[in-house]
Amino acid sequence: MKTITITTHRAINYGAVLQTYALQQTQSKIGYDNLILELYGKTKLYVNLDFKSPRRFLISIVLNLLNFKNRKTLKNLYGKFDLFINNHIKCTRLYRTIEDLENNFPIADFIITGSDQVFSIRGKYSKISMLNFKTNAHRFSYAASLAERDWNSDEKKEVTNILNLYKKVSVRENYAKQYLESFCNITCDVHIDPVFLLNKEEWSKIIEIPKHTKRYILCFLVSGNDQLQALIDSVRFKYDLPVVCVQTDTVNRVKADEYIYDSSPGEFLWLIANAELVVTTSFHGTAFSIIFEKEFYTLTKQQAAPQRIHDLLKTLEISDRIITKADNLHCAKIDYNNVRKILMKEQIKSIDYIKSFKLYLNSHGDNNEN
Repeated sequence: MKTITITTHRAINYGAVLQTYALQQTQSKIGYDNLILELYGKTKLYVNLDFKSPRRFLISIVLNLLNFKNRKTLKNLYGKFDLFINNHIKCTRLYRTIEDLENNFPIADFIITGSDQVFSIRGKYSKISMLNFKTNAHRFSYAASLAERDWNSDEKKEVTNILNLYKKVSVRENYAKQYLESFCNITCDVHIDPVFLLNKEEWSKIIEIPKHTKRYILCFLVSGNDQLQALIDSVRFKYDLPVVCVQTDTVNRVKADEYIYDSSPGEFLWLIANAELVVTTSFHGTAFSIIFEKEFYTLTKQQAAPQRIHDLLKTLEISDRIITKADNLHCAKIDYNNVRKILMKEQIKSIDYIKSFKLYLNSHGDNNEN
Protein backbone atom coordinates (compact mmCIF):
# COMPACT_ATOMS: atom_id res chain seq x y z
CA MET A 1 0.00 0.00 0.00
CA LYS A 2 1.53 3.29 -1.14
CA THR A 3 1.31 6.46 0.95
CA ILE A 4 2.53 10.03 0.62
CA THR A 5 3.24 12.27 3.62
CA ILE A 6 3.23 16.06 3.44
CA THR A 7 5.13 17.80 6.21
CA THR A 8 7.87 20.38 6.85
CA HIS A 9 10.85 18.07 6.56
CA ARG A 10 13.20 20.54 4.85
CA ALA A 11 13.26 23.08 7.67
CA ILE A 12 16.57 23.42 9.50
CA ASN A 13 14.76 22.31 12.61
CA TYR A 14 15.49 19.18 14.64
CA GLY A 15 11.87 18.55 15.56
CA ALA A 16 10.60 18.94 11.99
CA VAL A 17 13.11 16.50 10.52
CA LEU A 18 12.91 13.92 13.30
CA GLN A 19 9.10 13.83 13.41
CA THR A 20 9.19 13.22 9.64
CA TYR A 21 11.57 10.31 10.15
CA ALA A 22 9.42 8.84 12.93
CA LEU A 23 6.17 8.98 10.97
CA GLN A 24 7.79 7.34 7.95
CA GLN A 25 9.42 4.63 10.05
CA THR A 26 6.10 3.88 11.73
CA GLN A 27 4.35 3.54 8.39
CA SER A 28 7.11 1.25 7.18
CA LYS A 29 6.71 -1.00 10.24
CA ILE A 30 2.98 -1.23 9.53
CA GLY A 31 3.70 -2.25 5.96
CA TYR A 32 3.03 0.99 4.07
CA ASP A 33 5.36 2.06 1.27
CA ASN A 34 5.73 5.72 2.21
CA LEU A 35 7.40 8.67 0.52
CA ILE A 36 7.68 12.26 1.78
CA LEU A 37 6.49 14.83 -0.74
CA GLU A 38 9.46 16.92 -1.85
CA LEU A 39 7.97 20.33 -2.49
CA TYR A 40 9.88 23.02 -0.70
CA GLY A 41 13.43 22.33 -1.85
CA LYS A 42 16.48 22.93 0.28
CA THR A 43 16.66 25.77 2.81
CA LYS A 44 18.52 28.80 1.50
CA LEU A 45 21.36 30.36 3.44
CA TYR A 46 20.05 33.89 2.86
CA VAL A 47 16.47 35.06 3.37
CA ASN A 48 14.57 37.10 0.81
CA LEU A 49 14.45 40.82 1.53
CA ASP A 50 11.12 41.74 3.11
CA PHE A 51 9.69 45.01 1.79
CA LYS A 52 6.39 44.90 3.72
CA SER A 53 7.63 47.46 6.24
CA PRO A 54 10.86 49.32 7.07
CA ARG A 55 11.25 47.24 10.24
CA ARG A 56 10.86 43.91 8.44
CA PHE A 57 13.25 45.08 5.72
CA LEU A 58 15.86 45.97 8.34
CA ILE A 59 15.43 42.60 10.08
CA SER A 60 15.95 40.73 6.81
CA ILE A 61 19.11 42.75 6.16
CA VAL A 62 20.47 41.99 9.64
CA LEU A 63 19.67 38.27 9.29
CA ASN A 64 21.52 38.10 6.00
CA LEU A 65 24.53 39.90 7.46
CA LEU A 66 24.63 37.45 10.38
CA ASN A 67 24.29 34.49 8.03
CA PHE A 68 27.07 35.85 5.83
CA LYS A 69 29.33 36.27 8.84
CA ASN A 70 28.64 32.69 9.96
CA ARG A 71 28.23 31.16 6.49
CA LYS A 72 30.85 28.44 7.00
CA THR A 73 29.20 27.13 10.17
CA LEU A 74 25.69 27.37 8.70
CA LYS A 75 26.69 25.65 5.46
CA ASN A 76 28.13 22.82 7.54
CA LEU A 77 24.87 22.62 9.52
CA TYR A 78 22.71 22.64 6.38
CA GLY A 79 24.91 19.97 4.85
CA LYS A 80 24.42 17.72 7.88
CA PHE A 81 20.64 18.10 7.64
CA ASP A 82 20.71 17.25 3.92
CA LEU A 83 22.90 14.23 4.61
CA PHE A 84 20.54 13.01 7.33
CA ILE A 85 17.54 13.31 5.02
CA ASN A 86 19.37 11.60 2.16
CA ASN A 87 20.44 8.71 4.41
CA HIS A 88 17.31 8.21 6.49
CA ILE A 89 14.22 9.62 4.75
CA LYS A 90 12.71 8.52 1.43
CA CYS A 91 11.30 11.37 -0.64
CA THR A 92 9.55 11.89 -3.98
CA ARG A 93 11.07 13.94 -6.74
CA LEU A 94 10.89 17.71 -6.31
CA TYR A 95 7.59 19.34 -7.25
CA ARG A 96 7.95 23.06 -7.92
CA THR A 97 4.31 24.06 -8.52
CA ILE A 98 0.81 22.95 -7.56
CA GLU A 99 0.09 22.40 -11.25
CA ASP A 100 3.03 20.02 -11.50
CA LEU A 101 1.82 18.21 -8.40
CA GLU A 102 -1.78 17.88 -9.61
CA ASN A 103 -0.78 16.75 -13.10
CA ASN A 104 1.93 14.33 -11.99
CA PHE A 105 0.92 13.25 -8.51
CA PRO A 106 2.84 10.16 -7.40
CA ILE A 107 0.86 6.93 -7.28
CA ALA A 108 -0.60 6.59 -3.79
CA ASP A 109 -3.55 5.00 -2.06
CA PHE A 110 -3.70 7.76 0.50
CA ILE A 111 -1.99 10.98 1.45
CA ILE A 112 -1.25 12.12 5.00
CA THR A 113 -0.57 15.61 6.29
CA GLY A 114 1.11 16.06 9.66
CA SER A 115 2.41 17.10 12.06
CA ASP A 116 3.92 20.53 12.81
CA GLN A 117 1.60 23.46 11.98
CA VAL A 118 0.36 21.94 8.72
CA PHE A 119 -3.20 23.21 9.23
CA SER A 120 -2.80 26.70 7.83
CA ILE A 121 -4.63 28.67 5.17
CA ARG A 122 -2.42 31.77 5.23
CA GLY A 123 1.00 30.30 4.60
CA LYS A 124 2.87 30.19 1.30
CA TYR A 125 2.34 26.44 0.96
CA SER A 126 -1.00 26.20 2.76
CA LYS A 127 -2.84 24.67 -0.21
CA ILE A 128 -0.34 21.83 -0.17
CA SER A 129 -0.13 21.29 3.59
CA MET A 130 -3.94 21.33 3.87
CA LEU A 131 -4.21 18.87 0.93
CA ASN A 132 -6.31 21.45 -0.92
CA PHE A 133 -5.51 20.22 -4.42
CA LYS A 134 -6.82 17.66 -6.87
CA THR A 135 -5.86 14.07 -6.09
CA ASN A 136 -7.38 10.62 -6.31
CA ALA A 137 -5.66 9.59 -3.08
CA HIS A 138 -7.69 9.44 0.13
CA ARG A 139 -6.88 12.30 2.51
CA PHE A 140 -5.95 11.78 6.17
CA SER A 141 -4.16 13.86 8.77
CA TYR A 142 -1.98 12.67 11.62
CA ALA A 143 -1.38 14.78 14.75
CA ALA A 144 -1.78 17.98 12.76
CA SER A 145 -1.29 21.22 14.65
CA LEU A 146 -2.67 24.67 13.87
CA ALA A 147 -0.51 27.44 12.48
CA GLU A 148 -3.31 29.95 13.17
CA ARG A 149 -6.15 30.06 15.69
CA ASP A 150 -7.88 33.30 14.74
CA TRP A 151 -9.61 32.46 11.47
CA ASN A 152 -12.41 34.82 10.42
CA SER A 153 -15.79 33.56 9.18
CA ASP A 154 -14.66 33.25 5.55
CA GLU A 155 -11.52 31.39 6.56
CA LYS A 156 -13.54 29.04 8.75
CA LYS A 157 -15.80 28.25 5.79
CA GLU A 158 -12.73 27.49 3.68
CA VAL A 159 -11.25 25.24 6.36
CA THR A 160 -14.59 23.45 6.73
CA ASN A 161 -14.81 22.77 2.99
CA ILE A 162 -11.26 21.43 2.92
CA LEU A 163 -11.48 19.20 5.99
CA ASN A 164 -14.74 17.68 4.80
CA LEU A 165 -12.70 16.14 1.97
CA TYR A 166 -10.71 14.15 4.55
CA LYS A 167 -11.61 10.60 5.46
CA LYS A 168 -10.27 11.08 9.00
CA VAL A 169 -8.84 14.06 10.87
CA SER A 170 -6.24 13.72 13.62
CA VAL A 171 -4.75 16.64 15.55
CA ARG A 172 -1.99 16.82 18.13
CA GLU A 173 -3.51 19.13 20.73
CA ASN A 174 -6.82 19.07 22.56
CA TYR A 175 -7.37 22.76 21.87
CA ALA A 176 -7.11 22.08 18.12
CA LYS A 177 -9.81 19.42 18.41
CA GLN A 178 -12.09 21.77 20.33
CA TYR A 179 -11.48 24.66 17.93
CA LEU A 180 -12.06 22.69 14.72
CA GLU A 181 -15.08 20.82 16.02
CA SER A 182 -16.68 24.12 17.07
CA PHE A 183 -17.30 25.13 13.46
CA CYS A 184 -16.29 22.33 11.05
CA ASN A 185 -18.97 19.74 11.80
CA ILE A 186 -16.33 17.01 11.89
CA THR A 187 -14.94 14.68 14.55
CA CYS A 188 -11.24 15.02 15.34
CA ASP A 189 -9.06 12.44 17.05
CA VAL A 190 -6.11 13.53 19.20
CA HIS A 191 -2.80 11.69 18.83
CA ILE A 192 0.75 12.04 20.09
CA ASP A 193 3.49 13.78 18.13
CA PRO A 194 5.18 11.40 15.66
CA VAL A 195 8.45 11.42 17.62
CA PHE A 196 6.71 9.42 20.37
CA LEU A 197 5.84 6.64 17.91
CA LEU A 198 9.42 5.37 18.29
CA ASN A 199 11.01 4.36 21.59
CA LYS A 200 14.46 5.36 22.80
CA GLU A 201 16.02 2.13 21.53
CA GLU A 202 14.74 2.86 18.03
CA TRP A 203 15.98 6.45 18.21
CA SER A 204 19.37 5.24 19.42
CA LYS A 205 19.89 3.48 16.07
CA ILE A 206 20.38 6.82 14.29
CA ILE A 207 22.37 8.58 17.00
CA GLU A 208 25.65 10.11 15.84
CA ILE A 209 28.37 10.68 18.43
CA PRO A 210 29.82 14.23 18.37
CA LYS A 211 33.20 15.26 19.73
CA HIS A 212 31.73 16.35 23.05
CA THR A 213 32.30 13.77 25.82
CA LYS A 214 32.36 15.66 29.15
CA ARG A 215 29.42 15.73 31.57
CA TYR A 216 27.17 18.73 30.91
CA ILE A 217 23.80 20.42 31.20
CA LEU A 218 22.19 20.79 27.77
CA CYS A 219 20.39 23.97 26.85
CA PHE A 220 18.13 23.95 23.74
CA LEU A 221 16.36 27.26 23.21
CA VAL A 222 14.11 28.34 20.37
CA SER A 223 12.78 31.50 21.98
CA GLY A 224 13.96 34.18 24.36
CA ASN A 225 12.82 34.77 27.93
CA ASP A 226 13.93 37.24 30.59
CA GLN A 227 14.22 34.34 33.07
CA LEU A 228 16.53 32.26 30.89
CA GLN A 229 19.87 33.49 32.19
CA ALA A 230 18.77 33.27 35.81
CA LEU A 231 17.61 29.69 35.26
CA ILE A 232 20.85 28.72 33.53
CA ASP A 233 22.88 30.24 36.36
CA SER A 234 20.77 28.39 38.94
CA VAL A 235 21.13 24.95 37.38
CA ARG A 236 24.84 25.51 36.74
CA PHE A 237 25.29 26.26 40.45
CA LYS A 238 23.03 23.40 41.57
CA TYR A 239 24.66 20.72 39.39
CA ASP A 240 28.17 22.21 39.26
CA LEU A 241 28.42 21.35 35.57
CA PRO A 242 29.13 23.36 32.40
CA VAL A 243 26.21 24.48 30.26
CA VAL A 244 26.24 23.52 26.58
CA CYS A 245 23.87 25.28 24.17
CA VAL A 246 22.85 23.51 20.96
CA GLN A 247 21.10 25.64 18.34
CA THR A 248 20.51 26.05 14.61
CA ASP A 249 21.28 29.75 14.49
CA THR A 250 24.13 31.86 15.79
CA VAL A 251 22.07 34.13 18.06
CA ASN A 252 23.26 33.42 21.61
CA ARG A 253 20.26 33.80 23.93
CA VAL A 254 22.15 33.06 27.15
CA LYS A 255 25.70 33.02 28.46
CA ALA A 256 26.81 29.39 28.33
CA ASP A 257 30.12 27.57 28.64
CA GLU A 258 29.93 26.14 25.14
CA TYR A 259 27.86 26.70 22.00
CA ILE A 260 27.25 24.12 19.30
CA TYR A 261 25.84 25.57 16.08
CA ASP A 262 26.20 22.69 13.65
CA SER A 263 24.93 19.46 15.22
CA SER A 264 23.29 16.99 12.87
CA PRO A 265 19.88 15.58 13.87
CA GLY A 266 21.68 12.43 15.02
CA GLU A 267 24.16 14.42 17.11
CA PHE A 268 21.28 16.40 18.60
CA LEU A 269 19.76 13.14 19.82
CA TRP A 270 23.08 12.12 21.39
CA LEU A 271 23.41 15.45 23.17
CA ILE A 272 19.99 15.01 24.79
CA ALA A 273 20.47 11.31 25.55
CA ASN A 274 23.76 11.96 27.35
CA ALA A 275 22.96 15.19 29.20
CA GLU A 276 22.77 15.25 32.98
CA LEU A 277 19.90 17.75 32.69
CA VAL A 278 18.06 19.47 29.83
CA VAL A 279 16.80 23.06 29.91
CA THR A 280 14.61 23.97 26.96
CA THR A 281 11.94 26.30 25.59
CA SER A 282 11.15 23.86 22.77
CA PHE A 283 8.31 21.38 22.34
CA HIS A 284 10.57 18.81 20.71
CA GLY A 285 13.35 19.55 23.18
CA THR A 286 10.81 18.60 25.83
CA ALA A 287 9.63 15.57 23.83
CA PHE A 288 13.08 14.05 23.36
CA SER A 289 13.98 14.71 26.99
CA ILE A 290 10.98 12.54 27.85
CA ILE A 291 11.83 9.87 25.28
CA PHE A 292 15.37 9.53 26.66
CA GLU A 293 14.01 9.77 30.22
CA LYS A 294 16.06 12.77 31.25
CA GLU A 295 15.45 15.21 34.05
CA PHE A 296 14.47 18.49 32.39
CA TYR A 297 12.97 21.93 32.84
CA THR A 298 10.80 23.56 30.18
CA LEU A 299 10.91 27.30 30.65
CA THR A 300 7.95 29.39 29.49
CA LYS A 301 6.73 32.92 29.97
CA GLN A 302 4.76 33.63 33.13
CA GLN A 303 1.35 31.91 32.95
CA ALA A 304 1.75 31.43 29.20
CA ALA A 305 2.99 27.93 28.51
CA PRO A 306 2.61 27.12 24.80
CA GLN A 307 -0.55 25.06 24.53
CA ARG A 308 1.15 22.14 22.82
CA ILE A 309 3.70 21.84 25.65
CA HIS A 310 0.99 22.22 28.26
CA ASP A 311 -1.16 19.51 26.64
CA LEU A 312 1.79 17.12 26.35
CA LEU A 313 2.94 17.43 29.94
CA LYS A 314 -0.61 17.33 31.28
CA THR A 315 -1.24 14.07 29.38
CA LEU A 316 1.94 12.57 30.84
CA GLU A 317 1.13 13.87 34.34
CA ILE A 318 4.35 15.88 34.65
CA SER A 319 3.07 19.45 34.31
CA ASP A 320 5.40 20.50 37.13
CA ARG A 321 8.30 20.45 34.64
CA ILE A 322 7.01 23.76 33.27
CA ILE A 323 9.03 26.51 34.94
CA THR A 324 8.20 30.21 34.79
CA LYS A 325 10.80 31.50 37.24
CA ALA A 326 14.37 30.54 38.00
CA ASP A 327 13.61 30.02 41.69
CA ASN A 328 11.03 27.29 41.01
CA LEU A 329 13.53 24.44 40.76
CA HIS A 330 11.87 22.29 43.38
CA CYS A 331 10.36 19.61 41.13
CA ALA A 332 10.41 16.03 42.35
CA LYS A 333 12.31 13.53 40.25
CA ILE A 334 10.25 12.40 37.26
CA ASP A 335 8.48 9.05 37.70
CA TYR A 336 9.30 7.59 34.30
CA ASN A 337 7.61 4.30 35.16
CA ASN A 338 4.31 6.15 35.10
CA VAL A 339 5.27 8.18 32.02
CA ARG A 340 6.15 5.00 30.11
CA LYS A 341 2.75 3.46 30.92
CA ILE A 342 0.90 6.52 29.64
CA LEU A 343 3.08 6.80 26.54
CA MET A 344 2.55 3.14 25.69
CA LYS A 345 -1.23 3.61 25.74
CA GLU A 346 -0.97 6.73 23.58
CA GLN A 347 1.43 4.99 21.21
CA ILE A 348 -0.88 1.99 20.73
CA LYS A 349 -3.83 4.31 20.13
CA SER A 350 -1.88 6.33 17.56
CA ILE A 351 -0.47 3.34 15.67
CA ASP A 352 -3.95 1.77 15.54
CA TYR A 353 -5.19 5.01 13.98
CA ILE A 354 -2.53 4.85 11.26
CA LYS A 355 -3.38 1.18 10.65
CA SER A 356 -7.02 2.20 10.20
CA PHE A 357 -6.15 3.90 6.90
CA LYS A 358 -5.69 0.48 5.33
CA LEU A 359 -8.89 -0.80 6.92
CA TYR A 360 -10.76 2.19 5.50
CA LEU A 361 -9.41 1.52 2.03
CA ASN A 362 -10.29 -2.18 2.23
CA SER A 363 -13.87 -1.42 3.27
CA HIS A 364 -14.54 1.55 0.98
CA GLY A 365 -12.47 0.71 -2.08
CA ASP A 366 -10.06 2.99 -3.90
CA ASN A 367 -12.57 5.23 -5.64
CA ASN A 368 -11.92 8.79 -4.52
CA GLU A 369 -12.69 11.60 -6.90
CA ASN A 370 -11.91 15.02 -5.47
